[in-house]
Parts: sequence; structure tokens; C-alpha cells
Amino acid sequence: FLLFPTLLANLIFVDGLRGWALALLTASFWLLLTWQEKVQHKNFWNMYKNTARLQAMVHAIPGTLSWIDSKLNYVGVNRALADVWKKQPSEFIGQQVGFTDHQTELKPFLESLFVSEKVQEAKLIQIDTPKGQRDMYFVGRKYNFENEAVVIGIDVTGLKKQ
Repeated sequence: FLLFPTLLANLIFVDGLRGWALALLTASFWLLLTWQEKVQHKNFWNMYKNTARLQAMVHAIPGTLSWIDSKLNYVGVNRALADVWKKQPSEFIGQQVGFTDHQTELKPFLESLFVSEKVQEAKLIQIDTPKGQRDMYFVGRKYNFENEAVVIGIDVTGLKKQ
């Protein structure tokens, strides 16, 4: 809607070929901005849908899932992990691994993961939770130039008793 008045103003105030050139340049600029806005709008909503899809997958995982930095601080956790400790996922962010269970072998496992040449390691670890002692099989995998790791925990307590 702003394009037509802009073209008309350029033609009225600037005579001849310069007016046409300025009008076409202005029109091209406005068209480019309009096109770019539509592309960015489409990209934003695609990213939003992909993020929502990823979050749904993360929270649907039946085991625990966490992201840890190389200083052993939580970067994020899924709801399953937060539910074990009766906390909100946001309460974990920035906290040191083991702040909920000081007896855990998880911290030494993660320390060894970050100093290891291997990208991925796994270990069966007993964890004392509010629901009692649980046998958890943990798999940690480094990413982000080995500065962070994703850690998946699967409760195998029931399997171990069989």
C-alpha cells in the first residue's frame, strides 16, 4: 500500500528519467523488503513447529534425558528426570550434577566421559531417589566439540530382579 504513493511522490518531485529511476529503485526496495518479510515469517513458523516437535519427542522419552556441559552443570533436562526428583526442569539448569543425590556415581561417570578419547560411554549406576534405590543404565554422548554431552538414563531396576 505504501508502494504506490512512494512511486507517485518520486515521479512528481523528481522530473524525467531520474524520477522514473528513483521510483523503480524505491519500488524494488519495497518489493524486496516485502518478499524478505514473507520468507522470514515462513522460516520462523517452520522453526517454531520443528522446535515444538523436538520438545514433544524429548518429553515423550520414557527415560531420563539431560544435557550437561564439560563443567558438569545441567544445561537442560526432560520432564522424566525432573519428576524423579519432584522438581521443575528449569530448577536443574545451571546446577552441578549430583545436587539432588550426593552419593551417586553419575558424576565420576561424566567426568570420565569428558576426559575420555571416546565420544560415547555407558554404565550401570545405582541412584538413591525419593522412590528408593534405582538401577539406571546411563549412556553419555559428547557433542558441540566435546564441550557438552547428552545423557540418557533407563531404569532397569525391574529387569535386574528377573
